[in-house]
Amino acid sequence: QQAYDMSARALGAVSSDKDEGKETLVPLSNSVYVRGKACDVDKVLLNVGTGYFVEKPTPAAQKHCEDRSGMINGNIGSLAKVLGEKRQNLEMCMAVMQQKMNQQQQQQRAQ
Repeated sequence: QQAYDMSARALGAVSSDKDEGKETLVPLSNSVYVRGKACDVDKVLLNVGTGYFVEKPTPAAQKHCEDRSGMINGNIGSLAKVLGEKRQNLEMCMAVMQQKMNQQQQQQRAQ
């Protein structure tokens, strides 16, 4: 989600008026960069997963990143809700098990 947020902000800051022809650093990996010049900043290559890239206009790419971030936020909310329900179920099971163990111990003491 953080990567999509950062990408959307970066795309929002790019404009053909001021950035075309501007020297920049192009990442080759997480820690290796080469110098390059921005040529056509009206279109970008967008990684859509599993090694596939799609060329999109910059505003459409920004919207895609924002949409993906929103979808991930929604999924996180849903997962948090399910996790809370599962935690309650676990606590109820633990309480029932504790009661049964206590009853069993009382029965053994009574004998």
